[in-house]
Amino acid sequence: MSNSDIEARLLTIRSMAGFDRTVWWLTFYLTADPASLNMMAQRLADYDAENLDDADGGFLYPKIPVPNDPQRIMTMISEIEQISVSCSVTIIQVDADTSADVTLSRFAEIARY
Repeated sequence: MSNSDIEARLLTIRSMAGFDRTVWWLTFYLTADPASLNMMAQRLADYDAENLDDADGGFLYPKIPVPNDPQRIMTMISEIEQISVSCSVTIIQVDADTSADVTLSRFAEIARY
């Protein structure tokens, strides 16, 4: 997806019920060998990411808080893309979530790779 596609998608999500919060949680669907995912998890801890455990199966689903601002969200996605390349991790998808708690959260897909 291009930056303009992502920006358009973010504007659509912002108008959806429940997404008027000041902070969103970006969920990154990641896949790689466990060592690469664990290396990436260590780097994502600097972003106050949650859900950084259980990479043993080759998948990881970290959630990162970010202000509900399209430019800040796009910047965060770009930074995580760069980290994923340096750690040899593939991003499958990025979602916007209204909460870090999956049982309470509403979610919407931002990008699929």
